[in-house]
Amino acid sequence: MHTILYNHQISAALCDLVAESRKQLLIVSPYIDIWPHFEQQLKSALKRGVEITIVFRRSEAEKYADCWKSWLAWGIDVRHAENLHTKLYMNDDTVIMGSMNLYEFSQRNSEELVLRTSDPVLYRHCKDYYTVQLKTRTRTVLGQAAAAAGKSLLKGLAKVGRAIAEQVFTEESGVCIRCAKKIDQDPAKPYCTSCFASWRKYENPDYAEKYCHICGKKAKTSLAKPVCYDCFKAGH
Repeated sequence: MHTILYNHQISAALCDLVAESRKQLLIVSPYIDIWPHFEQQLKSALKRGVEITIVFRRSEAEKYADCWKSWLAWGIDVRHAENLHTKLYMNDDTVIMGSMNLYEFSQRNSEELVLRTSDPVLYRHCKDYYTVQLKTRTRTVLGQAAAAAGKSLLKGLAKVGRAIAEQVFTEESGVCIRCAKKIDQDPAKPYCTSCFASWRKYENPDYAEKYCHICGKKAKTSLAKPVCYDCFKAGH
């Protein structure tokens, strides 16, 4: 039920953790450098419908910009936290915790040790640590991008969101994610004029809305994730 892993054993165990995930996967690592095989495992998990969250250190946000833009486009919930030092990896029933960042260099050049366990008590303690303590201190990377760029959606959030959206979505008609009114399809601007004015009172990119911007069906969406999973998988 408990296994101690060293150095080169750890990356293989992390890949297995992703491959064995069914519904959820949490990756908490201050520093991240995903190697190709691990990236393929992440994409396969997303195709299976696994909800993936990645949390890294806030000071690395600019350095990892190209990476987290790709992760957002894949459908991953990407977050950061101040002064993060925790290394924690969890799927539905297994947790890996220890010294190693999700960084292949660490495996090859540092002395690392982790504990892999499926013990339900330890698993619950780790899950509670994230949901009760750490998650409340995280922010989405889009939230930071919007704050850094200013309060204007067109000059701020669109600077990040539009660059991602242009690679993933086509230019067709869409619907407002709050009221379902027909509007131009643009995931960087998924609100009608009236609903956008209402959203700007608080400017929370993660505020839960009601409709998919692409297909118009009822779905749990937000400014940060304006399309349903089916439309995202279809590449609309």
